[in-house]
Amino acid sequence: MTRAGEKIGLSQPAMSAALSRLRELFEDQLFVRAPTGMEPTPRARELAGPIQRALRDIESTLRGTPDFDPEHARHTFVVGMTEYAEISLVEKLTEILRQQGSFIDLRLRAIAKVEYLELLDEGGIDAFVGHADEVPPRLISVSLLEDPLVLLARRGHPIFKTQIGVEDLVRWPQILVSPTGEARGAVDPILKQQGVERRVAMTVGSYLGIPLALQSSDLTSNVPEQIAARLSKVLPLRSASLPFRHIVASTLVWHSRNESDRAQVWLRRLIREAAQM
Repeated sequence: MTRAGEKIGLSQPAMSAALSRLRELFEDQLFVRAPTGMEPTPRARELAGPIQRALRDIESTLRGTPDFDPEHARHTFVVGMTEYAEISLVEKLTEILRQQGSFIDLRLRAIAKVEYLELLDEGGIDAFVGHADEVPPRLISVSLLEDPLVLLARRGHPIFKTQIGVEDLVRWPQILVSPTGEARGAVDPILKQQGVERRVAMTVGSYLGIPLALQSSDLTSNVPEQIAARLSKVLPLRSASLPFRHIVASTLVWHSRNESDRAQVWLRRLIREAAQM
């Protein structure tokens, strides 16, 4: 009893008192005298395994959460993204996951920026990537993507014959990505400041519709540079700088309760790595 007490920092009288309380709790002697000292009863031996496992779990918890191992972990992440963010990141995310996470599943969920606050609060998504105006204090955000708008039109379009000015830009009708169908976008206030107005001849619900319309018409469009570069590689389209500068910015946002979660930390590192490729 004395030696056992020394191991856990209790005096012999305190150890004896603790054993008495345990005997009363379990209605068993737990330890009995024998020629070689104190020996556990069958009930004590029965309790030993579960108690040891419980103590290991407590010790592991107090020491901190183990590192997240993407090579062996089986985990599904859900990330809300605007369409532009998804187009910019999906190829790079696929490449990184192929190298790092054999059993990691990623769900990219198309959501509008008005939805992400509620989804992060409810745990419906692990993170959001897109345009975020004002992020409330309960959420954490970092700048992720910055992409200038450029002009996109079919190859051979007359607008490319000279350096493009504001008057050239508004001379040709445009196609605009607008899920709501509203014929106004980020460039309209800029054009208004310069005393001109464009005609939006068509709106489409996603970027997929833009190249299909541009390649067979004289319509033009203003799209992020990364999207224009990808489309121009595979379709008869051409891009050029606009006569003004407008940056399309995307932010990575997550809930503060997940700040230290090892799996979530790995996910955010994955997204940032994809954005830098």
